Amino acid sequence: LNYYDRALTLASRWNWLAAKADVLHILGRRDEESATLELLAQQPEAPPFEVHFRWGEYFESMGQYPRAEEAVQRALDAARQLADLRGQVRSLARLGLMAWRQGDYEAASQHYQQALDVLTDQAGYESEEADVRYGMGLLFRQQGEYTMAGRQLSAALALHQQTGNRQEEARTLMAQGGVDFLRRSYDDALSAYRQALTTRRTVGDRSGESASLLSLGQASRSLGDHAEAEKLLHSALEIQQAIHDRWLESLVWNELGVVYMLVGRYASAEEALN
Repeated sequence: LNYYDRALTLASRWNWLAAKADVLHILGRRDEESATLELLAQQPEAPPFEVHFRWGEYFESMGQYPRAEEAVQRALDAARQLADLRGQVRSLARLGLMAWRQGDYEAASQHYQQALDVLTDQAGYESEEADVRYGMGLLFRQQGEYTMAGRQLSAALALHQQTGNRQEEARTLMAQGGVDFLRRSYDDALSAYRQALTTRRTVGDRSGESASLLSLGQASRSLGDHAEAEKLLHSALEIQQAIHDRWLESLVWNELGVVYMLVGRYASAEEALN
């Protein structure tokens, strides 16, 4: 981040601004990210796809799904106009993930299938294919098709390891852990969650760190260790309140409410769930 700040004092280049926005997004520094994206949008040389897609990621992290979907759709339109296959797949995968998060599984499936259609007979798109496989794994998991979910997530993990994308590798490990937990393979699930947490702390992914803590808290609660669950969830909540990821913060509050009910702290549960 210091490197980009120093470079931008010399010249205002769109690619440096884009890279700075990416770092701020990972760190969860939303106000600075928004300000940087405003500057990026003012650069006449900045490709529309690069601008719109990053705004989509920003709005999604803030829980503003209509604005996020509008921005990513604009990114998709820009990619199609330039016959940019990579941009098309990235946009479709992101639209699929947002649809999944909002419970629209039919729309998510359609977006992912469109992305796979774009990738048919194409080589050199390992990262993009991994994103699609990851999303499909989540979709199958949500629908209770754990074998299919495991296959898609294993394929995504292998692709991320091939490209050396540690942040996405951690995200995929988390999803695999979720499948393992639903299959009652608790040791495998906890191992995957802890590997992901270590990686996310290493790369400075604050939002991802919080998501890992949330999953570990859910696992601890399910295994009856309510004190450990509360500790992990408060750690997750502290991060979410700092980076303003509204979607994940709501999940943490909901899980805390469940823990409080299980230990008989009903007033605290009501406050958390409201």
